[in-house]
Amino acid sequence: MYDIRENDPTREVQKYLLEISYATHGLPHLAIDGIYGEETRGTVRLFQERNRLPVTGTVDYATWNELYRQYGEAREERLARTLPPLRAPLPITLRTSGSDVSLIQILLAAVSRSLYPLGFVPEEGRYDLATQRAVRAYQRFRSLPPSGSVDRDTLAALWEDYKNLPPDGGDREMF
Repeated sequence: MYDIRENDPTREVQKYLLEISYATHGLPHLAIDGIYGEETRGTVRLFQERNRLPVTGTVDYATWNELYRQYGEAREERLARTLPPLRAPLPITLRTSGSDVSLIQILLAAVSRSLYPLGFVPEEGRYDLATQRAVRAYQRFRSLPPSGSVDRDTLAALWEDYKNLPPDGGDREMF
């Protein structure tokens, strides 16, 4: 089993599953919340079933290795494409939650680590005041109207900045 004390493995598993879900259309889009609850366990079971692994809902070495492999492939494919479609309508604002917000938070965190410090960016899938502050800081950095909401222009700029980050520029990798 993956050591649960290192690197918040639940978030890592959720990140991998979310990335794979955008590439394969067969898995639900999970919010990255760090909770290994029934939604995550069920998605792991579905992943295991589709990959002919023992269906346990837990991440053993075989499941981890396959998750990691497919995550890498899905990430490469995604970086060659455009932004995954969002479920939430734009603009995305305070009190929005779910996988779309997780995606935005991960993009902001990667840009913050590698390009421009935006302050603390939570990765909990909830558009809260800290996320709004980071979005405003990013919008100022990119000379966009600092509304604090993610509109089409903000999302497009964020996506392009993320895609152009150097591979070793502190980016934890998407999702």
